Amino acid sequence: MSVRSPEELRVGDSAAGSGHMLLYAFDLLYAIYEEEGYNPPDIPRLILEKNLYGMEIDARSAALAAFALTMKARRYDRRFFRRGVRPNICVLHSVHFTVQELSSTAWLRKLGANLLDLPVQEALLHDLHSMGQAGLVGSLLRPQLTMQQIAEVRARINVADNFFAYGLNERVLDALGQLEYLARHYHVVVANPPYMGGKGMNEELGDFARNDYPDSKADLFAMFIERNLDLVALGGLVAMITMQSWMFLSSYEKLRGKLLDQQTILAMAHLGARAFDSIGGEVVSTTAFVIERAHHPDYKGSYLRLVDGNSETEKEAALRNALASPLYRASAADFKKIPGAPIAYWVSEQLRNAFSDFPSLEDFAETRIGLITGENDRYIREWHEVSLRRIGFGLTRDEARASKSKWFPQSKGGNYRKWFGNNETVLDWSADGYELQTRMHSSGTRTLAHNFNLDKVFLPAITWTKISSGTFSARYQPKGFLFNDASANAFVSDESLIPSLLGFLASKPPVKMLEAVNPTLNFLPGNISSLPVSSEAIANPATSSTATSAISVGKADWDAYETSWDFTTLPLLRPEHRQATLVATYAHLRGHWQAMTLEMQRLEEENNRIFIDAYGLQDELSPEVPLHEITLTCNPHYRYS
Repeated sequence: MSVRSPEELRVGDSAAGSGHMLLYAFDLLYAIYEEEGYNPPDIPRLILEKNLYGMEIDARSAALAAFALTMKARRYDRRFFRRGVRPNICVLHSVHFTVQELSSTAWLRKLGANLLDLPVQEALLHDLHSMGQAGLVGSLLRPQLTMQQIAEVRARINVADNFFAYGLNERVLDALGQLEYLARHYHVVVANPPYMGGKGMNEELGDFARNDYPDSKADLFAMFIERNLDLVALGGLVAMITMQSWMFLSSYEKLRGKLLDQQTILAMAHLGARAFDSIGGEVVSTTAFVIERAHHPDYKGSYLRLVDGNSETEKEAALRNALASPLYRASAADFKKIPGAPIAYWVSEQLRNAFSDFPSLEDFAETRIGLITGENDRYIREWHEVSLRRIGFGLTRDEARASKSKWFPQSKGGNYRKWFGNNETVLDWSADGYELQTRMHSSGTRTLAHNFNLDKVFLPAITWTKISSGTFSARYQPKGFLFNDASANAFVSDESLIPSLLGFLASKPPVKMLEAVNPTLNFLPGNISSLPVSSEAIANPATSSTATSAISVGKADWDAYETSWDFTTLPLLRPEHRQATLVATYAHLRGHWQAMTLEMQRLEEENNRIFIDAYGLQDELSPEVPLHEITLTCNPHYRYS
């Protein structure tokens, strides 16, 4: 895309707000004009007349943007107020036309519609109808008219006789004025768009998102990414700052696919959480990026990883450090090697290739999300809240049905813990869950509960907490369990492979892989099933032996405390620890606990070594496990943080 002079450059902001980005663009454009030798007093006028265009649905914000740009121009040109120049800031607002007006051909004939091509007439009627939503969706409107066609319609209005008689002149011209901003192609489009998930949209906006932006409907900011790529000319650039979720989540997979297949990410500063002091918390995680509207699949864009740091000051320091080091480089072809094509630019070539070189976990196990009861307070209890005689432990589904028990163990996520444990709750599954399966929602259209997984309940499995604030951790779940939506399970087709696959999920490589697949707080079944599994490693007898021993140590630790339904007696009272005095007895018990912790540390490090070697990740990962990551209750480094 060639530009012969600065006057041809068009910069648009599709969500201008109070004009911050346009103000920065003004300074850059002024420097460009200066380099080209323009007369300084002429430059502010040229910038506002020819270069900068803003779109906004809030009239007050738009007025602030226009004022700020005017004052910026006045700073460079003391006589600017006399020049009669106004910034190109368009307040997008609804212009309504009745069905009768749009269906009537009388006013079209008055425009000389017989001289307009039929496609132009259809596009005009479509765009006038869509302008009824302009005040709601703003620059997300996609006009069918081109700039040339809009100019043609304007020309017809100017020469049409008695067009006022139809009461349309003013409204049509108003609509065309807005459509000129929406149909124009810009060389650069910038935006810090609004954020709003689908649940926050009203019915009209939700319908618009589903119909017009099916690939990005999950959030307004994603819709703006897609729209801005329409607004920019071929070979032009889109520069935005948005939430980072589009980079990873499955709900944006189609948007990512479209972007990677048709456009090119040139650069990105991945800011992560707490990039702005005015916005706290981990939920608002952001990224700033530049996309070219051109497809270069093997072009390796430049990426800055700035996810560490808890303030603007720390992020700025991280930026300076990152610029002084080699940047991350990755292409669309690299991203497509990973299932779902996440924008995981920091992942090494070795780890990326693992996803194509090894089979997925879904080839060995079926992953499922758990039961949603619709009313947990009614159906779920801590196991110690009910009589043990009414709980059916360790049963198959047929045995559970015949037992007449009311309560049965269920996995429900829980704290960060590996290998075994977090078995704390029971579920009312009396009469094979009859009430849960038949109780209707208040709408009367479906059952209150769903995700029953009747073909998988009570089977042995690997379980993990679906949403965690920490690292992923998997555990062995013996037969006899139901599972809740706070957890997710992997049901292994060959049950003899459960220890080995648990060993894989409890090792370090999957944690690294999950950071690429979905570096969020959610560990969904689809993410886990996409992980590459080394067949050679899980077939290794040492893998199964190590994992089985780790499960045994984890179970012994869990059952040593009253929180386990298999608890029998305090370890302090067991004969094997009894000494002459209480002090000596406790010292002996502490020695036993320390030995358990060190043994688990040894087992985990051996397990890590097996899988790190299997994937060739020795340069990226170390098998060592610090004591505070040994998730045994008897380990004070873990228990007391």
